[in-house]
Amino acid sequence: MVLTRQQFEQSLQQKLAQESYTFYPGPVKQQGAILYSDISHRSQAFQSLYGYMRSKLLELSNAKYIATLVGTGTLANEVMLGQLKAQKMGHGLILTNGEFGERLHKQAERWSLDFDVVTHEWGSAFNLRSLEALLQTGSYQWLLMVHGETSTGTCNDLEGILQLVKHYNVKLCVDCISSFGAMPFSLAECYLATAVSGKALGALSGLSFVFSQELVEPSTTIPAYLDLANYQQGAIPSTLPAVLIGNVVDALQAYPARYSQLQQHFEALLQLPFMDYRLPTTAYPMILTIQCPRKLINLSTDLKLNGLYVHGDSEYLRKQNFIQLSIIQPDFEFALGRLRELLTYYEQTVDV
Repeated sequence: MVLTRQQFEQSLQQKLAQESYTFYPGPVKQQGAILYSDISHRSQAFQSLYGYMRSKLLELSNAKYIATLVGTGTLANEVMLGQLKAQKMGHGLILTNGEFGERLHKQAERWSLDFDVVTHEWGSAFNLRSLEALLQTGSYQWLLMVHGETSTGTCNDLEGILQLVKHYNVKLCVDCISSFGAMPFSLAECYLATAVSGKALGALSGLSFVFSQELVEPSTTIPAYLDLANYQQGAIPSTLPAVLIGNVVDALQAYPARYSQLQQHFEALLQLPFMDYRLPTTAYPMILTIQCPRKLINLSTDLKLNGLYVHGDSEYLRKQNFIQLSIIQPDFEFALGRLRELLTYYEQTVDV
């Protein structure tokens, strides 16, 4: 049989046309078209839409106040840290056990905050007994941590740490960027917390949120764009794109049912081949991390060639030989079936 150029090109086109799926922890694929909106952020129609979004997010978080920012989670964290600076909160403690805790540490250094750092091995749980021994000294006025540490898929013990800081009158500030929307939890007793639109909530990337329990005074020492007081109580100090607000409102219609859906996705993921190589962390229904042994070193590439894109291209993931599977994409069920098929074949053909 002779393979003609036409046959080859048709075969190649068929392969390239194969539908692809992602297991990224963001951005989240949108199922509908995203259309331009001519609604002004100063209009009554916008105020109604914005008010609904805020009330729903406050309901999910149990926080008292919310600030809505146009930007990423890094921006929300800058606002949180800026408040610690502006309010002269005193000496703090930062907990790190992964890439994003370490990023918070670096951001805090740029703000010239006064703090100590407790560093744990990536993916390991914070030692509450050791933490209590530090808080007992009375040296700390605030504590900063990441709740859902995306770099390892670790869910840090928010409730346990919250009980400790309450007992020692320390204000808790939390990065909930990956965990908010993945599972129900309360921010009612957290001083400040951050979240975003484009991860577990399932909306477009582009909005970030700062939850708080107190109204703050305007600051003259930090940039206006980073001043939390400018956003509290529903203020709109600068342009908010109506298309992003509307997209979040649409995504919020899935709650609270989305919580159980994500949990089911996570449990289904655990039934796949090679899950014995997942990191032994305190996991949560958003993302799972596999540390590939040497014989699975090409797994990410092989999956990509078959239209399945796992999260593994970030430098910190490559360095650790991690690949990650997130469950937040809207076509997860279809992607899971394809992934199960390929991993089962891989299990039968690769000597691990």
